[in-house]
Amino acid sequence: MITCDGLQVLIHHLTDQGYQVLGPRLRDGAIIYDRIESPRDLPEGWTDRQEGGHYGVERRADTAPTPGNSFYILQARGCGRRAAATIA
Repeated sequence: MITCDGLQVLIHHLTDQGYQVLGPRLRDGAIIYDRIESPRDLPEGWTDRQEGGHYGVERRADTAPTPGNSFYILQARGCGRRAAATIA
């Protein structure tokens, strides 16, 4: 598992190499995937609720980022896209 400090180092390293780091963010009452610049951008303590015809976000009792979403999407170019497709 990576620490918040380790994640910050990773994000800075990737952006220094010209990559954009994408991850879940809380914006306008929804958890969306957008550019992140630090672990503070992640929706810690928030979760989404989806039911037929309804979407909403609510506070969690704990501080988990989002259930089941312990990954980050990295925008890659060239052979990195092929590698990401292979992993997915």
